[in-house]
Amino acid sequence: MRSDEDALVELARDRLSKGRLPVGSPQRIWGGPGNGAVCALCEQVVTRLDIEFEVEFEVQFALAAPGSRTLHFHRRCHAIWDAERRPRFDRALHLRVSRGA
Repeated sequence: MRSDEDALVELARDRLSKGRLPVGSPQRIWGGPGNGAVCALCEQVVTRLDIEFEVEFEVQFALAAPGSRTLHFHRRCHAIWDAERRPRFDRALHLRVSRGA
């Protein structure tokens, strides 16, 4: 039987591989009570009773509406996304450095 966490890990991997979530490191991260935004991973509302992470990226990583640079995550969803994106980012960075980019 799959747990909710297993399903979120699989979802994060799928979205990272399809470019629907960024692999790169964010410019800034804020945390606090949710403000009703939709979580970039699970697509559920982050209510004011939840801890929300707002993650800001360079323009090239903006995945929401044009001009948007901030993604919102539940605390657990952010932790899963971050754990899954780091190895991908490290591989991409290693390839760029080894090719002299």
